[in-house]
Amino acid sequence: NMALTMYSRAQGLEYEHRRILFDDDAFARVGTWKNAVIFKALADEDERSAYTPTIQRMEMHILRAAALLAMHDGCETVSMPYVLAAIKIAEDWFDGFQEMRKQIVGSDFAARTREVLQFIKSRGTKAVPLAVVYRKFSNYPPRIVEEWIEALKVREEIYANGNKVAARGSKHE
Repeated sequence: NMALTMYSRAQGLEYEHRRILFDDDAFARVGTWKNAVIFKALADEDERSAYTPTIQRMEMHILRAAALLAMHDGCETVSMPYVLAAIKIAEDWFDGFQEMRKQIVGSDFAARTREVLQFIKSRGTKAVPLAVVYRKFSNYPPRIVEEWIEALKVREEIYANGNKVAARGSKHE
């Protein structure tokens, strides 16, 4: 069993410096996978910019995993079956990563909309000018604050009256 073999320092260095080559088709398949994920599966520009660093790192992990699988089988060249097996593992991991990110973003979105609603409610029965809301949350881009306000309107927790917003149940309703 290779896992239990003890190497001298010289043997370890010799083992570490082994080289393994990829078939041209197998190597190209990894690039095709990366481009397909970045440009087809992630059509939304925001998602693409969020995921691209992860996908680029994953490309290197796919190459490494395919090489390890081939080396484990005693191959000196990485062929397509090893790359496809590594891609399958990466896709499973990526699906889980996407789901986790969506849950985190969703919970953050919910927390921020609650924060905006609490701010509007804290003003009592007064309608709050949108400029005041944007100023209060100026550490976020206005586009994001607008999304939170729109979500609260859709859920009918606030309403807009011109350039002001108020919580449902206030005297401005």
